[in-house]
Amino acid sequence: MIPFEILIEDIFSNVTQNNSLDPMDNKTVLSLLNDFENGKWRYDKFQRFIWNNIKETALSYKERQALLNDGEDSVLTEAAKSLRIAEDNGKGSEISEILLYGIMKHHYNALPVVPKIFYKQNSQDNAKGSDSVHIVIENDDINFNIEDVLYIGQTLNIPVVFDALHNAINHPTLYKSDDYYIKRCKTLWQAKDGNIKTHYSQQATGIKAGAHSKSIKIMPFINYYHKIKENNADIMLEVKDKNLSALKCLNTVKNDFNAFLKDFERYKFSLMSKSPLIYNTIKENTLKGYDIQTLYSQIENALDQKKDEGFFYTLLFIKDILKCDMTANQLKKFETYFARVKKGNLSAFALKNYLYSLSVQFDIKEIYESYFFVL
Repeated sequence: MIPFEILIEDIFSNVTQNNSLDPMDNKTVLSLLNDFENGKWRYDKFQRFIWNNIKETALSYKERQALLNDGEDSVLTEAAKSLRIAEDNGKGSEISEILLYGIMKHHYNALPVVPKIFYKQNSQDNAKGSDSVHIVIENDDINFNIEDVLYIGQTLNIPVVFDALHNAINHPTLYKSDDYYIKRCKTLWQAKDGNIKTHYSQQATGIKAGAHSKSIKIMPFINYYHKIKENNADIMLEVKDKNLSALKCLNTVKNDFNAFLKDFERYKFSLMSKSPLIYNTIKENTLKGYDIQTLYSQIENALDQKKDEGFFYTLLFIKDILKCDMTANQLKKFETYFARVKKGNLSAFALKNYLYSLSVQFDIKEIYESYFFVL
């Protein structure tokens, strides 16, 4: 039990009238008050709480055990050496970190694993962020399948994250659906943990099992999403291209065609590089009203082609957009780079990087926001 009076413990949206704040979902507010007696704050009570938690924030279990024979005072003295208890030249103290540690442990019953104060790099640093690492466990692709971690989660009363790819590789003998396991995981997520989270990735081709793909293929993802969507889970994508796949999945799930068109513009030069014909075909399909899922699949198929038949055409196309702002020297440099790349005497990256720098200089978003420079 926390030794302080709880003034507020409520959902954040219930304690504010400012509806413009975003996001507010799954956020709570906790307000605590120390005792006030005879016109004075009970500093002794607050200090006891801090000292009772110092030894666990600064010393490992083995270090605490080694010092027990010397008495509790010795344990606290050694622990204090690792901490900045008082302000030092405006650098502040770490009392707030100790207080947060105590609240997480005694009020939320969170299981602290490694306090950040303990593993900070040196005694001159302040611990940063929340007080410690708290456990959320996940099934892996080798040792612990989802049934194993569900058992651990239920025993320790801690959240479990379901990883779809790991489960496909290392699943229990009696195989169940992803939705079945996510529903069981959901029972272990409490309000203090936030919304239930799942991990989704796809297997990279030609690499060891468990390796993440460069990009998320939209068709398999949408199939997965529809099977588990009633759980209202946050889906974390584990993928090499990060935001590119995230936008693709988000636009498709929301069926936001305007957002897709903006994203399609970012793919434009990459598609041209594969083949101007492919780009024009997909562009025509957007005008014909093809659904977003199909259009993204066509983009994926185009980008998967090994040959870049339109690469040099695309470089010239981008140069023509920049041409009216380029100086004679910049045009000459482009022509020199272009000729050397065609001969194989210069990497294509160098020329692409030069075009990118020019687009930033001239503030031409159509070019520098393109995926052409990251794909």
